Amino acid sequence: MDKMSKRKRWVNWPWWKTDTNTLCSKFKPLTSPESLFLLTYPRQEPERSYRIASQLAQHGVVGVCHIPQGRQPPMLPRTRILGLGRESLVLLVQTNMGPLVLKVRRTDSPRSSLEREATFHIQASKAGAAPRIHAYGKDYILMDPVPGMPLDQLQDIPHHIVVNILETARALDAAGILHRELSRPWLHIIVKEMRKTLIIDYGDATTGCGSLTKVIPPLARRGMISIPPRDLLNRYKKECSRNIFEKIIEHALQK
Repeated sequence: MDKMSKRKRWVNWPWWKTDTNTLCSKFKPLTSPESLFLLTYPRQEPERSYRIASQLAQHGVVGVCHIPQGRQPPMLPRTRILGLGRESLVLLVQTNMGPLVLKVRRTDSPRSSLEREATFHIQASKAGAAPRIHAYGKDYILMDPVPGMPLDQLQDIPHHIVVNILETARALDAAGILHRELSRPWLHIIVKEMRKTLIIDYGDATTGCGSLTKVIPPLARRGMISIPPRDLLNRYKKECSRNIFEKIIEHALQK
């Protein structure tokens, strides 16, 4: 099994093709046994789950939406959610503002909190590179759903999307955010309505410049762009200037 196939085990049913209001036409109340278990998955911790549910209720969350062909948590055979990872779950939830996406920290996650991730995500959102966050806490991040699809679901990536990927990575660098997962961009970049790209998952983010130089090699391996000269990439990481970025774009698009 190649690396892409291994990653695709985490790819979910293409929920982005369905309107989120339709997906949330059926939801289980936030205080239902299934919803409470999801908030402390994979352990049942009633005190903690009620505490998280109380916090979410203050932000208008009323229930967890059932995704007909979504991911099935192994311990909840009748439940389907957006995503299931080693450190968190991704749920579609119904709120008094409409459907939103909820990222919940697993109780067996090595991370002690999602607050640091949320801080970087908010900075990225202000730079136009990530979905807007509505609320966050130690155990959750509540954000806008993105009407788009993960990059790896596109068979042929249009030229304007490739350019926008580079510009979005540059936006992170300009904001002082180094997204360390962009060397594997396929599940971390969402193509929004075939017009714009957004970057998600800031759990491993740190301060610095280099998001652009991380995303270039995997795109080049797919034949989407050319690799700019190494000295130019090194200068960019050191200076992080718009001028050098434009030179990198010029080289990268010379196929």
